[in-house]
Amino acid sequence: MWLFCKSLLVVVVLLLTGTSAANAAFPSDNISHSYSSFGPENRNDFNFSADANDNQGALQITPDSINTPSYILNKSGRVLLSRTFRLCHGGYLGLTNSTVDGKPSNRIVAVELDTVKQFYDPDDNHIGLNINSVVSNLSASLTPLGIQIAPQGAVNYTVWISYDGVSKQMRVDMAEQGNPRPTKPVLEAELDLSHYVNQDSYMGFAASTGSPDYQLNCVLAWDLVVQDLEYGDKNKKREVLEEEENESLSKRVGRDAEVPTGHAKEFDYKELWRATNGFDERMKLGQGGFGIVYKGVLAGEGAEIAVKRFSREDNMNSQDDFLKELTIINRLRHKHLVRLLGWCHKRGILLLVYDYMPNGSLDQHLYDGGGRPLLPWNLRVHVLSGLASSLHYLHNEYDECVVHRDIKSSNVMLDASFNARLGDFGLARVVDTGKTSYAELEVAGFPGTRGYIAPECFHTNRATRESDVFAFGALVLEVVAGRRPCCTDLPDFHLLLDWVWTLHRDGALLRAVDARLSGEFVVDEARRLLLLGLACSHPLPGERPKAASIVQILLGSVEPPSVPLFKPAFMWPVAVPFIGVADLTGARAWTLNASSSGWTPPLVTSEDVVSYD
Repeated sequence: MWLFCKSLLVVVVLLLTGTSAANAAFPSDNISHSYSSFGPENRNDFNFSADANDNQGALQITPDSINTPSYILNKSGRVLLSRTFRLCHGGYLGLTNSTVDGKPSNRIVAVELDTVKQFYDPDDNHIGLNINSVVSNLSASLTPLGIQIAPQGAVNYTVWISYDGVSKQMRVDMAEQGNPRPTKPVLEAELDLSHYVNQDSYMGFAASTGSPDYQLNCVLAWDLVVQDLEYGDKNKKREVLEEEENESLSKRVGRDAEVPTGHAKEFDYKELWRATNGFDERMKLGQGGFGIVYKGVLAGEGAEIAVKRFSREDNMNSQDDFLKELTIINRLRHKHLVRLLGWCHKRGILLLVYDYMPNGSLDQHLYDGGGRPLLPWNLRVHVLSGLASSLHYLHNEYDECVVHRDIKSSNVMLDASFNARLGDFGLARVVDTGKTSYAELEVAGFPGTRGYIAPECFHTNRATRESDVFAFGALVLEVVAGRRPCCTDLPDFHLLLDWVWTLHRDGALLRAVDARLSGEFVVDEARRLLLLGLACSHPLPGERPKAASIVQILLGSVEPPSVPLFKPAFMWPVAVPFIGVADLTGARAWTLNASSSGWTPPLVTSEDVVSYD
């Protein structure tokens, strides 16, 4: 959860990351909401009251000034998820909306961020735990921690609020956005929620402004997980239905994923629950479009694992995502692919278990993520060589052609020896026999990441070997230059590719090498890699080298391809057929997009097509 606030009061109705009853041990159901922004696409998920609304991608708990400061004086608002949550199957355990008259009948528990000192407050910069009242039962000043809720300039904060129903402990952490969760909590308290809140309750946010000071109280993002726990012999009917659902999915896994003996196995959910400390936020390794990845340690053997938890709200879509990834990765065996260890499906919770990669992802070593050291030149070359080997395996050596569709630095994992392991096969697909492309027929826009997507994909919605090679080329340039494919720090250039191609035109190609290496690189290798990256990023898919040639170029057994000094213009449809597009039915009309150089190449004839194989 991210907050932005300027002076006065923000009240956050308690967010739960774990619940239980007295005899509970492991979760049986999972409720998950993840909002990276707020607007028309998810407005119906919330109930807005008083002065609250959504605006500019945020929940504005109190309104903006509309350039009139007096407009936001003495305002209040409340935003709650539009559905209630049953947080236990007996007694009272849950969340409710905010009322502050101090009566036990209010049934509220809230965490406040307060910037106005009242006689009962420690100062004007504190966090507090409130039960049925605005008077905090427990509070802690944020000043000693170097946190100012209302600084002179705008600052975004991340607030973690968790409740453990087994130990009856609530914990609150806070840090500037982008920083990891602190090891020491801001506030910690023993609390039995069943004494204070209703069995079916709402979760959300509330805030108010006063006079003469004013504020803007915004929630920029929100991640919520509620886990409901088992109750011995109760709810037998529900358990039978859940067992039938598990059996149905298990049959689909056996049919679709073709799980072979001795490879991926089905894990027990309790084992993975223990391994990840109950999917603790502090065990979180990363988050993608399909789910969250946690680090885990298996009890007994002590093996470290990575557990991917699928999180799409639509359970059928989550099952499809889960089965597609399991079906692909379970069949693949290569030393430069992240190895699948197993899977688990328990009452709607879908999990894939992978080898843990102790050196994290490649992007963390290129951009100082998590305090990791900058990747030296020899390891950059080593990583790219391994990745090229995995790409050749997917395209040519495996029984079927597999297109990954999401090759990027954050999906390249590094093991203990800094060997590259290509991971995240959530978008990967097998190209059907007799075809050379995979078509995503019902997608609003082509899946993938900007800067890595080949230009023809926006016209065909088809993934090919050539589109994978384009993404690999973008990654090569990224690794050599130490800059993201979509640049924000290069004047006059939005894409790293255009900048490198301009340097090539000007005879200054080596200027693209990461300046942070301080000249510690091999000139011939750098030139070879940059030319390879440009060749793989050629606007015309038929001009890109194949994976087999890429491996040879990286080994030094083949010279790097000849790259034109001016970036060719992208044309679609292409002037001649090229390997990788079998059916152009439904492609858009002719399109000619001139490159930044303004140079348009002549029409290509079949004799002019260059092959790198």
